[in-house]
Amino acid sequence: MVHSFHLRHSKYYFLTLRIFSFVGHAREWWDYRQSRVEKGRKSPIQNWSELKACMRRTFIPPSFDVDREIEKRKLR
Repeated sequence: MVHSFHLRHSKYYFLTLRIFSFVGHAREWWDYRQSRVEKGRKSPIQNWSELKACMRRTFIPPSFDVDREIEKRKLR
C-alpha cells in the first residue's frame, strides 16, 4: 500500500501527467522526440528540469534572453 502511494505521488508521475496534457505542436514535438528515444537516438527525460530545458531549447528562440536583458536595461 505504501509503495503504490509513493509511485502515484512521485515526481515522475507528475511529469507524466503534465506530458499527457500536451496538445497541438507540443504534442507533435513530444511524439517525435519519443520516437527518437525508442530508436536510441535521444535519452529519455527523467525529471521536470530536463523537460523544461529541452522545451526551452525547442520552443524559445535564442534571442529571447537577449531581448529580455535589453528590456531590463531600458526600465532602469
